[in-house]
Amino acid sequence: MALKVLRDAGIDLYGKNSREFANGIVFDGSWLWENYLWDVLRRSGIEGLVHSDNGNTNDPNRIYPLTDGPVTWYPDFRVAGGNGTCKAVLDAKYKHLNERLVSGKYLSDDVHEVLSYMYALGTKKGFLLYPYDKDEDKLLDHFNLRGFGGDFYFVGMKIPQSQSSAYSSFENYCEAMKDAEDSFSNTIKRYLAE
Repeated sequence: MALKVLRDAGIDLYGKNSREFANGIVFDGSWLWENYLWDVLRRSGIEGLVHSDNGNTNDPNRIYPLTDGPVTWYPDFRVAGGNGTCKAVLDAKYKHLNERLVSGKYLSDDVHEVLSYMYALGTKKGFLLYPYDKDEDKLLDHFNLRGFGGDFYFVGMKIPQSQSSAYSSFENYCEAMKDAEDSFSNTIKRYLAE
């Protein structure tokens, strides 16, 4: 039935026009967020940006020198440097990271994932990319890493809330969203240039 809905093959989500109906739709928000960010970052012109697209197993990163080694990683995005090096690793998280930081739960797993990518790929810059909707949900921007060194960045994209009275029209909301995308991209580009 889900494929019929996606293919517009006669299934009505609310059961008005067919004998079959769906009670809802399930979608992969993380995949949607990652691919949305790919579009935003690609349009921003970040040089050397690569999307691994782990859903399609494109462009894996192998931590062993063997091409058929037992472990492959798919960081969401990376910025390629010269001579096959990696300038930065960027990982998209479709989560309320602020709630995780305040509660002390799970954020360390997200940080550990990016740190592992950084170490394995030999880069000194790692990014966690996340959405937020309230200013108080924005995380600290940057911290220096101890140990092997490097920099870790939290870069959030503030998602305007469509129900807000600040947007008198859909066009105003789209402008606010475009401003949020530009601010997000410019922050990443600024950090990459440091």
